[in-house]
Amino acid sequence: MRLKNLLIIVGLLLVNTACQAQQSGAVEAVESYVQALVDENQERLLTISCADWEETALTELDAFIGVTASVKDMNCSVSGEAGNAVFVTCTGNIEATYNNEERQLPLDVRSFRVVQEQGNWLVCGYQEAP
Repeated sequence: MRLKNLLIIVGLLLVNTACQAQQSGAVEAVESYVQALVDENQERLLTISCADWEETALTELDAFIGVTASVKDMNCSVSGEAGNAVFVTCTGNIEATYNNEERQLPLDVRSFRVVQEQGNWLVCGYQEAP
């Protein structure tokens, strides 16, 4: 009986560890996406966007052309799941300067929708935060 209970506990720990590792990949994809936006790195942005999101990602990137931007205090975590998608919400800001006007763009206004395709976590949209 003790061996059976021990095996069950070990199994649950392994499943939990695997889920956390998968979710950390989703978080890393979002962090990389946000950084690629402020770095104006089109190649990287497209690498971490799903095919359905590429056009929107490029439109978002266009908004940063000619803007000096940086990420400040970004902290992201998984906030939910739906079907094959994981939602990642971040805190912190994108700090942008254009024509000597400084703006803070809060990251917590949306949750990024992240999906796994061919073993890679890819940003594939977002939903407005409640």
